[in-house]
Amino acid sequence: MMLVMAACSGGGTEQSPTTEPQAQSVEEPVVIPTIPPDAEPSLPLDEDGNQIVARVNGQSITLTAFERALARNAAVVSDVASYDALAAFELDKLIEQEVILQAAAEMGIVVTQEAVDAEYQFMRTSISDDTEWQNWLQTNNFADDDEFRQLTYYNLVNQRVQEAVLQQMGMPQIPQVRMRHILVDTLEQANAVLARLNTGEDFAIVAAEMSVDETTRSSGGNLGNADGWVVADDLVTPELFDSALQLEPGTYSQPIQTMLGYHIIQTLEVGQRPATSQEAVTLQMQYFNDWLAEQVQSADIERFIN
Repeated sequence: MMLVMAACSGGGTEQSPTTEPQAQSVEEPVVIPTIPPDAEPSLPLDEDGNQIVARVNGQSITLTAFERALARNAAVVSDVASYDALAAFELDKLIEQEVILQAAAEMGIVVTQEAVDAEYQFMRTSISDDTEWQNWLQTNNFADDDEFRQLTYYNLVNQRVQEAVLQQMGMPQIPQVRMRHILVDTLEQANAVLARLNTGEDFAIVAAEMSVDETTRSSGGNLGNADGWVVADDLVTPELFDSALQLEPGTYSQPIQTMLGYHIIQTLEVGQRPATSQEAVTLQMQYFNDWLAEQVQSADIERFIN
């Protein structure tokens, strides 16, 4: 899709209604970008006669909503290629937004007008003067109060759907494993290690005699932190960590090649620990994004612009 970038000198990135606004000087507003008439075929109409750019499970996304979403972020784009990418991104976000709204309805989640009004009044406590408030809306590329309230509504719905989805996740846990390895330079040496282990030799003894990892061979190849546990963000390659999680405790792997050489790993114990607050945020975000991707994948989506 080729869109014409409207010249602009002011504005900024989209302002979340949950972020306290700051009074700003008035700048020239961003002109709402539009699709050139000859750039796209005629768009279908909804029941009210509005042009639509997509449908999600039969629910329409209007061209007006699409162009307003573009307008709120147009000032960050300086070339046509980036603008096309922004257009594709905004359409994807509108589709996700509609998917979340439909999920909220299925979950019985309701955001009342009173809740929206409360958020609006909270924002207005920072800029009480009506003229300054209108200037702030204009600077941040909101058409008017109604558009600001509508975005506030969407954000509240999104927040409550996230809370409902994350309740299904439970307390975030971090997988961990106690493991050890024998590192050698060649596949031939790795097979020799396996041959000795297959005869019943002790893993620690073979590690001490054959491993080229000077930091672990004296401890029988043990990896991990002070308590012996290894987690995904430790200094163990993802291939080794993931393989160790798949092994039954007490068993060892076939040779695994990394940039360091060939490893034979043995899993001693697999467990979990509670996530730290920072880890929990990351895991919860990933969980919700995975859930949303599944919802989008299963939805009946029609796109009418490329």
